Amino acid sequence: MKKQKKEEKKVTTIFDAYEIDLEKEVDGIEEQLNYLPGNWVTLARFGNPDCSKMMENLMKPYIGAQRANRKIPDEITDDILNRVLAKTVVKGWRGPAFVARNEETGDVTPLEYSPRNALSLFRIPSLKLLRDEIVVKSKAEDAFKLFQDDEASDNLGE
Repeated sequence: MKKQKKEEKKVTTIFDAYEIDLEKEVDGIEEQLNYLPGNWVTLARFGNPDCSKMMENLMKPYIGAQRANRKIPDEITDDILNRVLAKTVVKGWRGPAFVARNEETGDVTPLEYSPRNALSLFRIPSLKLLRDEIVVKSKAEDAFKLFQDDEASDNLGE
């Protein structure tokens, strides 16, 4: 008996190629951390309406500097990005790797998800790779698309 070849899904319209799931965009999708298998973050799409609005509000004091092509200090842009990610992009996490560390003793305790706890992690300079991974995953257009073709699914590890 000959096996039927799996029918391939193909992108055929602009809707297939570009339409995103508006609920997932805001509510989030669960993504596994690259360096910590078994640990997951729930991420809304970077650029979702809440994200864009918060970014715009936090950048208002710096509009003049931007228009004058003056560089906004890295500390300010990092703080704004951290706040936006913690409040509007990260929606949850699960897994044993999410811990708080006592700087004096080095002891770790489980860290429940909250925007405040997410912000505290993002503000640790040595955890920039975590923040960078969250930015990349939350900007992955294919993850939020309604139509998932075979190639996109392969790229997402599905």
